[in-house]
Amino acid sequence: MMCTLGLDISTTASKALLLGEDGTLLGVSSAPHNLSTPRPLWSEQVVLIVFGRSLGRQSPDDFEGITFQRNPALST
Repeated sequence: MMCTLGLDISTTASKALLLGEDGTLLGVSSAPHNLSTPRPLWSEQVVLIVFGRSLGRQSPDDFEGITFQRNPALST
């Protein structure tokens, strides 16, 4: 089964929603995070915790697409 992971990364928290190909809700998660500024004019947010919480037992091979609330976004 192919799944879609939707992400909402805001200033103070990140939210994730996992949907099956038929629109069935498979997982949802939210986690607060702090804004890190390691260098002047840089801002980083650690959002990986919501991925694990919402993915549950899903395999990475199950994912067809990822949507973002806004651009730009960079996952490393």
